[in-house]
Amino acid sequence: MIWSFYTERYHMNPENPSSSQVNEVVLRDDLLTFLAQTSSMASDEPFFNKLARYLAQCLEMDFVCIDRLDGDGLTATTVAVWCDGRFEDNVSYSLKDTPCGDVVGKTVCCFPTMVCKLFPDDQVLLDLRAESYVGVTLWSHSGKPIGLIAVISHNPLANRPLAESIMQIVAVRAAGEIERLQVEEALQESEKKFRLLFQNQPSGFALHEIILDDDGKPADYRFLEINPAFERLTGLKASDLIGKTQMEVLPNNEPFWLETYGKVALTGEPISFENFSKELNRYFQVSAYSPEPGKFATVFYDITERKKAEREREIALDNVKKLEGIIPICMYCKSIRDDKDAWHSLEAYMSSHTSAQFSHGICKVCAEKHF
Repeated sequence: MIWSFYTERYHMNPENPSSSQVNEVVLRDDLLTFLAQTSSMASDEPFFNKLARYLAQCLEMDFVCIDRLDGDGLTATTVAVWCDGRFEDNVSYSLKDTPCGDVVGKTVCCFPTMVCKLFPDDQVLLDLRAESYVGVTLWSHSGKPIGLIAVISHNPLANRPLAESIMQIVAVRAAGEIERLQVEEALQESEKKFRLLFQNQPSGFALHEIILDDDGKPADYRFLEINPAFERLTGLKASDLIGKTQMEVLPNNEPFWLETYGKVALTGEPISFENFSKELNRYFQVSAYSPEPGKFATVFYDITERKKAEREREIALDNVKKLEGIIPICMYCKSIRDDKDAWHSLEAYMSSHTSAQFSHGICKVCAEKHF
Protein backbone atom coordinates (compact mmCIF):
# COMPACT_ATOMS: atom_id res chain seq x y z
CA MET A 1 0.00 0.00 0.00
CA ILE A 2 2.56 2.54 1.15
CA TRP A 3 4.92 1.89 -1.75
CA SER A 4 2.67 3.40 -4.42
CA PHE A 5 2.81 6.86 -2.87
CA TYR A 6 6.61 6.92 -2.92
CA THR A 7 7.14 5.09 -6.21
CA GLU A 8 4.91 7.64 -7.93
CA ARG A 9 6.52 10.63 -6.17
CA TYR A 10 10.13 9.47 -6.77
CA HIS A 11 9.49 7.74 -10.15
CA MET A 12 10.57 4.36 -8.76
CA ASN A 13 10.00 0.94 -10.18
CA PRO A 14 7.03 -0.54 -8.27
CA GLU A 15 8.17 -4.07 -9.20
CA ASN A 16 11.41 -3.59 -7.29
CA PRO A 17 10.85 -1.44 -4.21
CA SER A 18 14.29 -2.17 -2.77
CA SER A 19 15.42 -0.86 0.59
CA SER A 20 17.75 1.55 -1.22
CA GLN A 21 14.75 3.14 -2.93
CA VAL A 22 12.13 3.33 -0.24
CA ASN A 23 13.64 3.50 3.21
CA GLU A 24 13.74 5.57 6.34
CA VAL A 25 15.98 8.21 4.73
CA VAL A 26 13.55 8.82 1.87
CA LEU A 27 10.65 8.88 4.29
CA ARG A 28 12.30 11.38 6.60
CA ASP A 29 13.34 13.60 3.72
CA ASP A 30 9.84 13.68 2.30
CA LEU A 31 8.22 14.32 5.67
CA LEU A 32 10.63 17.09 6.60
CA THR A 33 10.10 18.72 3.22
CA PHE A 34 6.33 18.59 3.66
CA LEU A 35 6.47 19.94 7.21
CA ALA A 36 8.93 22.67 6.28
CA GLN A 37 6.84 23.83 3.33
CA THR A 38 3.51 23.63 5.15
CA SER A 39 2.94 26.81 7.08
CA SER A 40 0.39 27.09 9.86
CA MET A 41 0.00 30.77 8.94
CA ALA A 42 -1.16 30.13 5.39
CA SER A 43 -4.70 31.30 4.79
CA ASP A 44 -5.66 28.98 1.95
CA GLU A 45 -6.13 25.84 4.07
CA PRO A 46 -5.66 25.01 7.76
CA PHE A 47 -2.47 23.17 8.67
CA PHE A 48 -4.28 20.19 10.16
CA ASN A 49 -6.33 19.70 7.00
CA LYS A 50 -3.13 19.57 4.97
CA LEU A 51 -1.60 17.13 7.43
CA ALA A 52 -4.65 14.86 7.43
CA ARG A 53 -4.70 14.71 3.62
CA TYR A 54 -0.95 14.03 3.51
CA LEU A 55 -1.20 11.15 5.99
CA ALA A 56 -4.11 9.64 4.07
CA GLN A 57 -2.07 9.73 0.86
CA CYS A 58 1.31 8.56 2.11
CA LEU A 59 -0.10 5.80 4.33
CA GLU A 60 -2.97 4.99 1.96
CA MET A 61 -5.48 5.31 4.79
CA ASP A 62 -9.22 5.77 4.42
CA PHE A 63 -9.75 7.74 7.61
CA VAL A 64 -7.53 10.28 9.41
CA CYS A 65 -8.54 12.00 12.62
CA ILE A 66 -6.51 14.70 14.39
CA ASP A 67 -7.82 15.56 17.85
CA ARG A 68 -7.33 17.93 20.74
CA LEU A 69 -7.81 16.40 24.17
CA ASP A 70 -10.31 18.22 26.34
CA GLY A 71 -9.52 19.24 29.89
CA ASP A 72 -10.83 16.06 31.53
CA GLY A 73 -8.74 13.83 29.27
CA LEU A 74 -11.78 11.63 28.72
CA THR A 75 -13.09 13.37 25.63
CA ALA A 76 -11.54 14.76 22.48
CA THR A 77 -12.48 17.38 19.90
CA THR A 78 -11.37 16.92 16.30
CA VAL A 79 -9.47 19.63 14.46
CA ALA A 80 -9.42 17.74 11.15
CA VAL A 81 -11.30 14.65 9.93
CA TRP A 82 -10.53 13.06 6.57
CA CYS A 83 -12.88 10.28 5.53
CA ASP A 84 -12.93 8.47 2.20
CA GLY A 85 -11.51 11.31 0.18
CA ARG A 86 -13.21 14.30 1.81
CA PHE A 87 -13.27 16.30 5.01
CA GLU A 88 -15.97 15.83 7.62
CA ASP A 89 -17.26 18.33 10.19
CA ASN A 90 -15.36 18.48 13.48
CA VAL A 91 -17.01 16.86 16.49
CA SER A 92 -16.40 16.08 20.17
CA TYR A 93 -16.53 12.47 21.32
CA SER A 94 -15.81 10.18 24.27
CA LEU A 95 -12.60 8.16 24.25
CA LYS A 96 -14.13 5.31 26.23
CA ASP A 97 -14.18 1.95 24.45
CA THR A 98 -12.24 3.31 21.46
CA PRO A 99 -8.71 2.58 20.27
CA CYS A 100 -8.05 6.31 20.70
CA GLY A 101 -8.62 5.80 24.40
CA ASP A 102 -5.79 3.26 24.32
CA VAL A 103 -3.52 5.69 22.51
CA VAL A 104 -3.59 8.49 25.10
CA GLY A 105 -0.49 8.32 27.24
CA LYS A 106 1.39 6.05 24.87
CA THR A 107 3.94 7.04 22.27
CA VAL A 108 2.28 5.01 19.54
CA CYS A 109 -0.49 2.41 19.45
CA CYS A 110 -0.97 0.06 16.51
CA PHE A 111 -3.57 -2.57 15.62
CA PRO A 112 -2.46 -3.98 12.24
CA THR A 113 -5.61 -6.06 11.77
CA MET A 114 -9.05 -6.93 13.19
CA VAL A 115 -9.38 -3.67 15.11
CA CYS A 116 -13.20 -3.89 15.08
CA LYS A 117 -13.06 -7.20 16.94
CA LEU A 118 -10.77 -5.67 19.54
CA PHE A 119 -13.16 -2.71 20.10
CA PRO A 120 -16.65 -4.06 19.41
CA ASP A 121 -18.36 -1.14 21.18
CA ASP A 122 -16.83 1.51 18.92
CA GLN A 123 -19.62 2.22 16.44
CA VAL A 124 -17.41 4.51 14.34
CA LEU A 125 -14.99 1.68 13.64
CA LEU A 126 -17.89 -0.55 12.64
CA ASP A 127 -19.36 2.12 10.35
CA LEU A 128 -15.95 2.65 8.72
CA ARG A 129 -15.45 -1.12 8.26
CA ALA A 130 -12.07 -0.58 9.89
CA GLU A 131 -9.47 -3.30 9.69
CA SER A 132 -6.26 -1.58 10.84
CA TYR A 133 -5.51 1.35 13.13
CA VAL A 134 -2.44 3.42 14.07
CA GLY A 135 -2.56 6.15 16.70
CA VAL A 136 -0.04 8.46 18.31
CA THR A 137 -0.21 10.79 21.30
CA LEU A 138 0.59 14.47 20.93
CA TRP A 139 2.61 15.73 23.89
CA SER A 140 2.99 19.30 25.14
CA HIS A 141 6.44 20.74 25.81
CA SER A 142 5.81 20.00 29.51
CA GLY A 143 5.07 16.33 28.85
CA LYS A 144 1.28 16.49 29.09
CA PRO A 145 -0.94 14.67 26.56
CA ILE A 146 -2.80 17.36 24.58
CA GLY A 147 -3.98 15.54 21.48
CA LEU A 148 -3.75 12.51 19.26
CA ILE A 149 -3.67 11.44 15.63
CA ALA A 150 -5.38 8.29 14.42
CA VAL A 151 -5.32 6.71 10.96
CA ILE A 152 -7.62 3.88 9.90
CA SER A 153 -7.78 1.62 6.86
CA HIS A 154 -10.28 -0.84 5.46
CA ASN A 155 -7.32 -3.17 4.84
CA PRO A 156 -4.70 -4.80 7.07
CA LEU A 157 -1.60 -2.70 7.74
CA ALA A 158 1.16 -3.83 5.34
CA ASN A 159 4.18 -2.06 6.83
CA ARG A 160 3.81 -1.39 10.54
CA PRO A 161 7.32 0.02 11.20
CA LEU A 162 7.01 2.52 8.36
CA ALA A 163 3.54 3.65 9.46
CA GLU A 164 4.61 4.06 13.08
CA SER A 165 7.69 6.00 11.99
CA ILE A 166 5.62 8.43 9.93
CA MET A 167 3.19 8.97 12.79
CA GLN A 168 5.93 9.65 15.33
CA ILE A 169 7.62 12.17 13.05
CA VAL A 170 4.48 14.20 12.37
CA ALA A 171 3.39 14.01 16.01
CA VAL A 172 6.10 16.47 17.08
CA ARG A 173 5.00 19.14 14.62
CA ALA A 174 1.31 18.50 15.25
CA ALA A 175 1.80 18.87 19.00
CA GLY A 176 3.50 22.22 18.41
CA GLU A 177 0.55 23.36 16.32
CA ILE A 178 -1.91 22.29 19.02
CA GLU A 179 0.02 24.35 21.56
CA ARG A 180 0.08 27.30 19.17
CA LEU A 181 -3.71 27.07 18.84
CA GLN A 182 -4.04 26.99 22.63
CA VAL A 183 -1.89 30.11 22.96
CA GLU A 184 -3.86 31.91 20.24
CA GLU A 185 -7.15 31.04 21.90
CA ALA A 186 -5.85 32.23 25.28
CA LEU A 187 -4.73 35.48 23.69
CA GLN A 188 -8.08 35.92 21.98
CA GLU A 189 -9.90 35.33 25.25
CA SER A 190 -7.62 37.78 27.02
CA GLU A 191 -8.18 40.32 24.26
CA LYS A 192 -11.94 39.78 24.53
CA LYS A 193 -11.87 40.42 28.28
CA PHE A 194 -9.63 43.47 27.85
CA ARG A 195 -11.88 44.87 25.13
CA LEU A 196 -14.94 44.37 27.33
CA LEU A 197 -13.21 46.19 30.19
CA PHE A 198 -11.93 48.87 27.82
CA GLN A 199 -15.39 49.57 26.45
CA ASN A 200 -17.18 49.61 29.80
CA GLN A 201 -14.76 51.07 32.32
CA PRO A 202 -16.02 54.32 33.88
CA SER A 203 -12.68 56.08 33.59
CA GLY A 204 -11.50 57.67 30.38
CA PHE A 205 -8.65 55.96 28.55
CA ALA A 206 -6.49 57.08 25.66
CA LEU A 207 -3.37 55.73 23.97
CA HIS A 208 -1.02 58.15 22.24
CA GLU A 209 2.32 58.29 20.50
CA ILE A 210 4.69 61.15 21.17
CA ILE A 211 5.98 63.22 18.25
CA LEU A 212 9.49 64.65 18.55
CA ASP A 213 11.11 67.61 16.84
CA ASP A 214 14.51 67.54 15.14
CA ASP A 215 16.20 67.96 18.51
CA GLY A 216 14.44 64.95 19.98
CA LYS A 217 12.13 67.01 22.18
CA PRO A 218 8.36 66.45 22.45
CA ALA A 219 6.59 68.64 19.91
CA ASP A 220 3.15 67.04 19.71
CA TYR A 221 1.34 63.78 20.28
CA ARG A 222 -1.06 61.69 18.24
CA PHE A 223 -4.26 59.98 19.42
CA LEU A 224 -4.17 56.24 18.68
CA GLU A 225 -7.13 54.87 20.61
CA ILE A 226 -9.77 56.07 23.05
CA ASN A 227 -12.62 54.38 24.90
CA PRO A 228 -16.28 55.46 25.13
CA ALA A 229 -15.72 56.99 28.58
CA PHE A 230 -13.14 59.32 27.04
CA GLU A 231 -15.80 60.65 24.69
CA ARG A 232 -18.31 61.05 27.50
CA LEU A 233 -15.89 62.81 29.88
CA THR A 234 -14.33 65.19 27.34
CA GLY A 235 -17.10 65.71 24.81
CA LEU A 236 -14.65 64.77 22.04
CA LYS A 237 -15.45 62.03 19.51
CA ALA A 238 -13.20 59.20 18.42
CA SER A 239 -13.96 59.96 14.78
CA ASP A 240 -12.49 63.43 15.27
CA LEU A 241 -9.44 62.30 17.24
CA ILE A 242 -7.99 58.96 16.10
CA GLY A 243 -4.94 59.48 13.93
CA LYS A 244 -4.84 63.21 14.60
CA THR A 245 -2.50 65.22 16.78
CA GLN A 246 -3.12 67.39 19.81
CA MET A 247 -2.19 70.51 17.81
CA GLU A 248 -4.86 69.62 15.26
CA VAL A 249 -7.75 69.02 17.66
CA LEU A 250 -6.70 70.97 20.79
CA PRO A 251 -4.49 73.77 19.46
CA ASN A 252 -4.93 75.95 22.57
CA ASN A 253 -4.05 73.27 25.09
CA GLU A 254 -1.71 74.46 27.82
CA PRO A 255 1.99 73.48 27.43
CA PHE A 256 1.76 71.56 30.70
CA TRP A 257 0.02 68.62 29.05
CA LEU A 258 2.59 68.07 26.31
CA GLU A 259 5.52 68.59 28.68
CA THR A 260 4.14 66.13 31.22
CA TYR A 261 3.15 63.44 28.72
CA GLY A 262 6.38 63.84 26.77
CA LYS A 263 8.39 63.09 29.89
CA VAL A 264 6.34 59.97 30.57
CA ALA A 265 6.73 58.69 26.99
CA LEU A 266 10.49 59.29 26.89
CA THR A 267 11.49 58.22 30.42
CA GLY A 268 8.90 55.53 31.05
CA GLU A 269 8.21 56.99 34.49
CA PRO A 270 4.48 57.00 35.39
CA ILE A 271 2.84 60.04 36.94
CA SER A 272 -0.45 60.97 38.62
CA PHE A 273 -1.75 64.52 38.92
CA GLU A 274 -4.76 66.84 38.90
CA ASN A 275 -4.98 69.74 36.50
CA PHE A 276 -7.41 72.12 34.83
CA SER A 277 -7.84 72.12 31.05
CA LYS A 278 -8.79 75.53 29.74
CA GLU A 279 -9.44 74.00 26.33
CA LEU A 280 -12.08 71.67 27.76
CA ASN A 281 -13.00 73.85 30.75
CA ARG A 282 -12.76 70.88 33.10
CA TYR A 283 -10.61 69.56 35.93
CA PHE A 284 -9.15 66.08 35.47
CA GLN A 285 -7.46 63.55 37.72
CA VAL A 286 -4.96 61.77 35.49
CA SER A 287 -2.65 58.75 35.70
CA ALA A 288 -0.22 58.45 32.78
CA TYR A 289 2.19 55.62 31.96
CA SER A 290 4.23 54.37 29.02
CA PRO A 291 3.26 50.89 27.71
CA GLU A 292 6.20 50.98 25.29
CA PRO A 293 8.91 53.49 24.30
CA GLY A 294 7.54 56.52 22.49
CA LYS A 295 3.95 55.95 23.60
CA PHE A 296 1.90 56.90 26.61
CA ALA A 297 -1.52 56.00 27.93
CA THR A 298 -3.77 58.04 30.18
CA VAL A 299 -6.49 56.95 32.58
CA PHE A 300 -8.51 59.85 33.93
CA TYR A 301 -11.65 61.06 35.70
CA ASP A 302 -13.55 64.33 35.43
CA ILE A 303 -13.30 65.94 38.89
CA THR A 304 -14.80 69.31 37.94
CA GLU A 305 -17.74 68.98 40.32
CA ARG A 306 -15.47 67.92 43.14
CA LYS A 307 -13.20 70.88 42.54
CA LYS A 308 -16.21 73.21 42.44
CA ALA A 309 -17.45 71.86 45.76
CA GLU A 310 -13.98 72.23 47.26
CA ARG A 311 -13.82 75.83 46.10
CA GLU A 312 -17.23 76.65 47.55
CA ARG A 313 -16.17 75.11 50.83
CA GLU A 314 -12.98 77.17 50.86
CA ILE A 315 -14.98 80.37 50.25
CA ALA A 316 -17.36 79.51 53.06
CA LEU A 317 -14.50 78.82 55.44
CA ASP A 318 -12.82 82.03 54.41
CA ASN A 319 -16.01 83.97 55.15
CA VAL A 320 -16.28 82.37 58.56
CA LYS A 321 -12.70 83.38 59.29
CA LYS A 322 -13.52 86.97 58.35
CA LEU A 323 -16.22 87.04 61.02
CA GLU A 324 -13.92 85.74 63.70
CA GLY A 325 -12.24 88.06 66.21
CA ILE A 326 -13.32 91.61 67.18
CA ILE A 327 -15.70 93.38 64.76
CA PRO A 328 -15.88 97.19 65.21
CA ILE A 329 -19.56 98.17 65.42
CA CYS A 330 -21.19 101.53 66.18
CA MET A 331 -22.82 101.51 69.60
CA TYR A 332 -25.68 103.67 68.37
CA CYS A 333 -26.57 102.78 64.74
CA LYS A 334 -24.90 99.37 64.74
CA SER A 335 -22.95 100.08 61.52
CA ILE A 336 -19.81 98.00 61.06
CA ARG A 337 -16.39 99.33 60.08
CA ASP A 338 -14.42 97.30 57.53
CA ASP A 339 -10.65 96.95 57.20
CA LYS A 340 -10.57 100.02 54.94
CA ASP A 341 -12.12 102.18 57.66
CA ALA A 342 -15.45 102.42 55.83
CA TRP A 343 -18.75 102.01 57.64
CA HIS A 344 -21.53 99.72 56.41
CA SER A 345 -24.92 98.74 57.66
CA LEU A 346 -25.11 95.40 59.38
CA GLU A 347 -27.03 93.89 56.44
CA ALA A 348 -24.58 95.21 53.85
CA TYR A 349 -21.53 94.01 55.78
CA MET A 350 -22.89 90.52 56.38
CA SER A 351 -24.02 90.18 52.76
CA SER A 352 -20.57 91.07 51.45
CA HIS A 353 -18.71 88.80 53.88
CA THR A 354 -21.00 85.78 53.98
CA SER A 355 -23.49 84.01 51.80
CA ALA A 356 -26.27 84.73 54.29
CA GLN A 357 -29.40 86.55 53.19
CA PHE A 358 -31.67 88.67 55.37
CA SER A 359 -35.42 88.67 55.90
CA HIS A 360 -36.96 91.50 57.95
CA GLY A 361 -39.49 91.21 60.73
CA ILE A 362 -40.29 92.75 64.14
CA CYS A 363 -39.32 91.25 67.43
CA LYS A 364 -41.77 91.22 70.35
CA VAL A 365 -39.96 93.98 72.28
CA CYS A 366 -39.89 96.34 69.31
CA ALA A 367 -43.51 95.59 68.48
CA GLU A 368 -44.60 96.58 71.98
CA LYS A 369 -42.37 99.69 71.93
CA HIS A 370 -43.41 101.05 68.53
CA PHE A 371 -46.93 99.79 68.18
